[in-house]
Parts: sequence; structure tokens; C-alpha cells
Amino acid sequence: MTTNSQALTEVETEQKMNAAFEKAGLPQNKINSLLDTIKSQITCDDECQKRKQADALKQKYNDAKKNVTDAPFELTTAEKNYYEFIEGDDGYNQMLLNRYTKTAKAMKKKSLGIHENVMTDIHVLEQDYEATKLYEKRMNELLELRMKQFKTLAKTVDKDIAETQTNDRKVIYEDHEFGSLHNTRKWTMSIYYFLVPCYLYYGKFFSAQKYKDIGTWILMILYCVFPLLLNVVVGILFYLKHQIDYYLKNKAPKNVYENI
Repeated sequence: MTTNSQALTEVETEQKMNAAFEKAGLPQNKINSLLDTIKSQITCDDECQKRKQADALKQKYNDAKKNVTDAPFELTTAEKNYYEFIEGDDGYNQMLLNRYTKTAKAMKKKSLGIHENVMTDIHVLEQDYEATKLYEKRMNELLELRMKQFKTLAKTVDKDIAETQTNDRKVIYEDHEFGSLHNTRKWTMSIYYFLVPCYLYYGKFFSAQKYKDIGTWILMILYCVFPLLLNVVVGILFYLKHQIDYYLKNKAPKNVYENI
């Protein structure tokens, strides 16, 4: 019953307000808008009005976020209006402080990560630089060693070339001397054997009938064979000398305390 009476009272109030607006000469659409506003204020208290206004601002804020790429300033303004209405200036400032603190921490973390990576790269480059310096030092030492070896080798080659040229000249001289010696030996052998018929003709081989003596023939044979056996005898003597030297150097007893 009470509810019906309250509804009846609201209807009567609306009728009276409509009559008053009509007397004031307001158009119907304006009247309807004013009525809606009055109804909203009558049926919704301050807390309700505040909540509705907050919802409206939140909707604007959400709409602005959707259009952030096209209207970033609207987003900032809507966000500021929303947080200032809900939390006040201090709340809005605290929100910004928290946001920028979080952003600063993220930037700090990212910067520290980049810094660590850069320091790691610098450390690697430093190690490469030290290794390069050491490599360069070793290469310079090797180059210096190779230059010394080259100079030594060049001297050795020059010495060998000089010795070879000297030996070539010696060979020429020796060939010349060998040919001269061969001619001398040939003439000496000719004279040596020429003495045999001279002895037979001018000696006492026939007059003293030494041809009957066996000893004379033995001496004559030895005389004729001696030049032929001379090379063999000399070869045997050099062979015996070589064997004796080899025995003394390698197999003969030695005093191990001589060189202490």
C-alpha cells in the first residue's frame, strides 16, 4: 500500500512539473531532458552520483586507451581526470610515481643488462688485444730469429759457393797437374824399361855370361815387375793404415779418465 502511494505521489509530482515547464514555454525535448536529470537526482544519492560519474570517466578513459595511437593527449587527460576524481591529486601523483618508478626500474634493469653485455664484450676484446700483442711479440721474435738464420745461411751459402769455385779451380789445376804427372810417369817408365836393353847391350850380361846365372834372371824379372807391383803395394799399405786407424779409434782399449 505504501509503495502504491509513493508511486502515485511521484506521478502527481511529475504532472505538476510538466505543467510548470509548459507554462514556462520550454519545448518538449528540453522538458524530457530536465525531467530525466531531476529523476536521476531524486532517485540517486551523492554516493550513487559519484559512482555514476566515476563510471562515465572510466568509460572515457577506456575509450581514450583504445584511441591512444590517434589521441595520446586525450588518454592522458582522461586518465588524470579519472584518478583525480577517484583518488584525488595525491592519489594521481602516487599512481604516476608508482608507474614511473616501475618504468625506471625496468629501464635500470635493462641498462644494467646492456652494461654487463658491453663490459663482457670489452673484456673479450681486451683479452683478444692482449693475445694479439703477445702474438705480435712472438712473431717479431720469430722474424728476428729467421733473419739471423737467413744471414747465417747466406754466409754459409756464400762460403760454399766460394769453396765450390775454389774446388773447381783446384780440379782444373789438379787435372792439369795430373796430366803433367801422367806424362812424367809415362816418360819415367819408358826410361826405366829402356835401361833393360841398355844393360843387356852395354853391360856384362853377355860378355860375362850372366845370362847363365839364375840370380841375374830373378833380379831382371823383379826389376821389370816392380813398377807393376808398386801400385798394388801402395794400395795394400794404405789399406793397412786405414785398418790400424779404425782399430785404434773404435776397438783399442782407451783411458776413460783422460778427458775428465
